[in-house]
Amino acid sequence: MFSLRRNALFILASLVFLGALAGILVQKLPISLYPHSSKPSIRVTTVFDMELLSFKKIIGEDMEHALRSIDNADRVEASYYPNRATFDVTFDWGGDTQRAYQDVSRVSALYQSLLPQNTPAMRVTFYDAGLEFYVVVKSKKIDVEVLGNLIKRKLEPSLNDIKGISGVRVSQINKKEASIKINPYSLVAHHLTMKDVIAPIEQARFNFSLGTIQGDKNNAASAVLYLNEVDSIDRLRNLPLVKADGRYVRLADVAEVTLQVMPQDRAYFIDDEHVIAITAWPFPHANLYDIAVEFEARLSAEVAGIGEVIVINSPIKYMRDSLMQMLLAVLIGMVFAGLSVLFVFRSMRLGMVVILMMPMSIVLAIVMVSLFDVGINIVSIGAVGIAIGMVVDSGVFVVDNIRSRLSGMAGADRHAIQQQLVLAVRESSSSVIFTTISSIVVFLPLVFTQPIVKALISDFIIVVIFLLLAASLISLLVVPSLLLFMTTMSSDCDWLTGGVKAQRENSSTLLSALLGQLLSRRWLWLPFLGGFIALFGFSIHLLVNDIRKEIVAQPLPEIIDIGLSFTSSDLPYAVRLEYVEDVKAIVKKHFNDRVRFVFVDMATELAYVSLHLKDSRGVDDLIAGLSKRIVETKGYTVDISPWVSASVKVEDIPNIRLMVSADNHEASVNQLGSISRFLQQQAGVLRLRANPRGSTTQYVYISLKDESISFLPDNVDYDDIKLQVQQSARYATKPIFLYDMRTRIGELPLSVQLGKQRSHNAVELSQIPISIGSEIFNLGQLADLRYENIYSTYYSRNAENTYMAEIWLADDIKNPVAFVRDLLKQLPGIDLQHVSVVDTSAEVGQNTQSLVLAIYLSFFLVLLVLIFDLHYLSWVFVAFASIPMGITGAILTLSAADSTLSINSMLGLIMLAGLSVNNAIIILHGFRTLPAQAQSMPRLDRVIMAVQSRLRSIVITSVSTICGMLPLALGLGNSGPIIQPLGLVVCGGIVSVLLFSVTLIPLLLYLVTNDKREP
Repeated sequence: MFSLRRNALFILASLVFLGALAGILVQKLPISLYPHSSKPSIRVTTVFDMELLSFKKIIGEDMEHALRSIDNADRVEASYYPNRATFDVTFDWGGDTQRAYQDVSRVSALYQSLLPQNTPAMRVTFYDAGLEFYVVVKSKKIDVEVLGNLIKRKLEPSLNDIKGISGVRVSQINKKEASIKINPYSLVAHHLTMKDVIAPIEQARFNFSLGTIQGDKNNAASAVLYLNEVDSIDRLRNLPLVKADGRYVRLADVAEVTLQVMPQDRAYFIDDEHVIAITAWPFPHANLYDIAVEFEARLSAEVAGIGEVIVINSPIKYMRDSLMQMLLAVLIGMVFAGLSVLFVFRSMRLGMVVILMMPMSIVLAIVMVSLFDVGINIVSIGAVGIAIGMVVDSGVFVVDNIRSRLSGMAGADRHAIQQQLVLAVRESSSSVIFTTISSIVVFLPLVFTQPIVKALISDFIIVVIFLLLAASLISLLVVPSLLLFMTTMSSDCDWLTGGVKAQRENSSTLLSALLGQLLSRRWLWLPFLGGFIALFGFSIHLLVNDIRKEIVAQPLPEIIDIGLSFTSSDLPYAVRLEYVEDVKAIVKKHFNDRVRFVFVDMATELAYVSLHLKDSRGVDDLIAGLSKRIVETKGYTVDISPWVSASVKVEDIPNIRLMVSADNHEASVNQLGSISRFLQQQAGVLRLRANPRGSTTQYVYISLKDESISFLPDNVDYDDIKLQVQQSARYATKPIFLYDMRTRIGELPLSVQLGKQRSHNAVELSQIPISIGSEIFNLGQLADLRYENIYSTYYSRNAENTYMAEIWLADDIKNPVAFVRDLLKQLPGIDLQHVSVVDTSAEVGQNTQSLVLAIYLSFFLVLLVLIFDLHYLSWVFVAFASIPMGITGAILTLSAADSTLSINSMLGLIMLAGLSVNNAIIILHGFRTLPAQAQSMPRLDRVIMAVQSRLRSIVITSVSTICGMLPLALGLGNSGPIIQPLGLVVCGGIVSVLLFSVTLIPLLLYLVTNDKREP
């Protein structure tokens, strides 16, 4: 007696200690929206001062091969534009992020050395736009230009100091530059060439070492520097060029050197108001929540009183909302599960003992998972929500078994009651242990799945396993200890011993009658079994043919991006703004009721019109409506897509990839553009993205006139003439950036232009004077000049030129390839021999293939557990038949809810492999442990008695499991869709297992047994 009470007090004291420890540990767990999934994506950005195709051929293609050869590099995508290129390197799941960054940086440095010395360094950055902090600031009190300068000067350094942030960018309005506009007539008047001007300007960027002066043996050598660097506009104006006519010509003698406002290349708007954009990029695996909190705190403190901060893309808001919604769903599930327990037990004290298992299991699981790299995120919280109803199952079974053994002992000696309580726990231990093992063992095959699967669900598996382990320990140790302690402290134990027999008899009378009718009428057996087999076959048919497949469910988007790719990289700011305004007008006219505000990010080649929605309902329909009204024009192409802040990093694989292979680059881009514009307007096409974008750039073609050059003096070098013509044409057509000039007011971009205005046509260009020897010619006298707009963007994947349209289709299209091919036949002028349509369903299948194998292995492991526990193959067959019961309900539920087969739902099927057999194990254990007086009863009566003895446990464990995960199965909140497929699978499977467990399992048990106790 004393020993029992002492052990109970010790266990309860240990639980209090673990609770305090869990409270400390939970504050140290990292907070994020998703588990840390290691799939590095790194972008290399480079600018170059050479012809695009030359750079692509000499540098770009070799660089692509080098990047692709890096260990674990999965894909290299390169986009080439005039004077700029980007290389996006995507690595395999599970890759070392830091090593990937170092390897990419090493390759970039190697190819940087092949570029001219004054070429800006290649920029290597982690590329995951979904994780960036992106806010804008607007003010009614100060001018937007002053606001931008203020934020950049005071706030940017502070934000860069935040631990975990790799870089910060603050936009500016009316940014200044040092501008050199060379007067071509002054140039020829001094008999100078462009080379005579450009060379001194480029040399003025650096101070040059002329060597060292060797001191005596007691003194170190001293460096001698030629101070050539200019640090002001005045010094730049006075920069000496060459000596002419006995004197030095200064730069101011031939050029206008000014500090001017740069042409607006990028602008940001909220609705119609200019704003300042602030972007910060965190390092991979940084604690996003802590960074976001500090980022917003510093921003708010600095901007307070002068401006308003508007969040464009910040994980903190989405994380806070999503995590709170997920926590609320878990709490609602706990309440539902608790109410179901109280309803069945109809005893507040017993119900509370079982209900306390939920927080106690969570506390113990927190202590366990703190040893692993598991944080607080949607997946780990969702795991609690999915498992919270399962947590009480073992406790319900133990308590129900205790009450069953103590039934009729009302008024008995307290010591006798406590001894019987201990015996009941020992009797229950086998069922608790083996049901827990069967629920956990199914997760073991996931160790051998692809890295993408392990990265996305590892937190879920760890949390569920430790919750189930904690629940089994608590049900066998803590629950009995609580009951022992309560019987010791209570003078009346009728709450534990009374009323259970009458409640059980009342609740199972109807079931006993139904089972008796089913088991005693053989003519019902075949239709019943046949009906179940037919239903199972129908569900498999649905799974294969009707249920949509995807890699992983994504949260509902709150933003829709309308991307406008301008068809010319030379469009003036006013024209680009007009295109953006046209799109905004369409949105305002037709979709204004769905939009909170419109944010515009407009650059020289691309603009994003981002619609921040009031809610996430009907996003697919909204995208389809936008696609029909916002169509491609001669000025821009369109890409409309949903956007989710901090979305799980899984490639959004389209339904179709359409590849074009015409005779040349121009023909391929033309065909791709025609196909894209046509398909975008077709019903069933949700969105489309084409690469390369069909943008053009104005090029000048120069051909020297041999007949004119032949009349020049013999002492004139032909190469010098060619260089002068090239440089004059180049600097006359647009300002050329040279470098960032260090000045006392900070770094200023330095650009050079020949003439006050750029030459827009061949006539203007041909009038530019050029000095050759002592004579002066017009450029048109020396060369034929021709302007032409050509397609100036290239796209390659893994070092192969690609002309590709990625197409997302409506869910009701069953044969995507045939659908797209039939549409293309309606498009005139397209040679289908040059167009290939590729179905991407195999790519989705590859990502889930390892999960299919894991499901089969889970079935096998469950089979081994059943053999070890039940011993008889006939009984193993009876229990194993529960698995197709669960699969049937799961698939029917997915189909009814129009959900998808994904990693989430397949994880639910794996869980069902372990959960489905639990009811069968409980019934078979009940049949095995029938009292001695029941052995002489007929087989039918024994089967019914076994079901009756476990009915309460089966019903309450099933109901509590369903109630616990019901809020998650309903997909509550923005991130609800992530866990919803898993919740639907498990809920639907448990419902069908419950229904068949009390009908089909008794029938199968009746068929495989005889009139003896064992088979």
